Amino acid sequence: MIKTDVNIKDVASLAGVSTGTVSRVLRGEAGVRPVNANRVRQAVQELGYTLRGKRPLGSGRAPRSRKTGNIGIYISRASAQWANHPMYAAFFQGLSRACNETGFHYLTEFGENEDNMPRMVTENKIDGLLVKGMLTPSIEKLSTRLPIVGLNLNQPGLSIDQVNCDDYHSGYSAAQYLWEMGHRRIAFVSNISHHPMLLMRYQGYERFLRMNHAFDPEIVFLRATELVGPSLPETEYPQFDEMLQQWWQLPADQRPTAVLCANDWNAAGCYQSAQRLGIRIPDDLSVLAFDNTVELCSLLTPQLSSYTVAQELCTYQAAMRLIQRIDQDMDNQPSIVQSVVGELVERESVRQLQVK
Repeated sequence: MIKTDVNIKDVASLAGVSTGTVSRVLRGEAGVRPVNANRVRQAVQELGYTLRGKRPLGSGRAPRSRKTGNIGIYISRASAQWANHPMYAAFFQGLSRACNETGFHYLTEFGENEDNMPRMVTENKIDGLLVKGMLTPSIEKLSTRLPIVGLNLNQPGLSIDQVNCDDYHSGYSAAQYLWEMGHRRIAFVSNISHHPMLLMRYQGYERFLRMNHAFDPEIVFLRATELVGPSLPETEYPQFDEMLQQWWQLPADQRPTAVLCANDWNAAGCYQSAQRLGIRIPDDLSVLAFDNTVELCSLLTPQLSSYTVAQELCTYQAAMRLIQRIDQDMDNQPSIVQSVVGELVERESVRQLQVK
């Protein structure tokens, strides 16, 4: 039942937590136990409560700063063909969760021409904007009159809030996991070298191995690429036959026993190349990747172990930060950069080795 005079104490009472915990959950902050966060969200939905005690839009009591009831997500330098890609499902799930909890709706726009201003901005259809991909100078200038939060931008020195998946930490942790599984010759593969998220995964991997005196550039494959025009989803797995052949020509004690792939798509390419060359996974070569695209990881044989980079949670927290900017007077508060840590999902593609 929805109350007409609901406040934060009502939510806390129903959820069995403190008002401070309710505030942290609604602001998308970390550090709340999952069981308590779920109780708060259930109470929010049952009572119809949103930030600052306001009812959802449509109830007749929207906050004054909510003029349209919409937030936007603008994916710059990307084709609209990404809209139905499985990788983007997590982003939209995070957006939906934030909007359901706060009474907003969201609009999506892909910026195939980076010089254009998003239509939802020029047509005054949104109260705030999430930007994913890259922040152009013209859009950054909008932050003086429109709340803007960056999502996975990883651009230092911006004047706006940023919420990023911690890809550097993910790369470091993935390399550490392979090390703990007994692997000492750990390779890295990416068929794209210009993507900032993939590069940060590589940098985390490299740091861990250098700290353990085990980094070898001879078993690193970063295909030189640059983005020309809007990015498009790949339709065929990359081929790594030549790379694997070169590795297998090395003396047995110099071959990689494991390869860390920049994403699940690269891992699928490694699987296909390994099968053509008679290299068995994980008996001859263990494979670990990033993104945990469940549809793909479960399709591969053996099923792919992958490091989920918390894209749903990252988008949720970015959206909650944006809504906080919309609903509260935060003009004098400095911009923040928040990192969201993921976790490893173990399946069948990594073999335990005995350390000699």
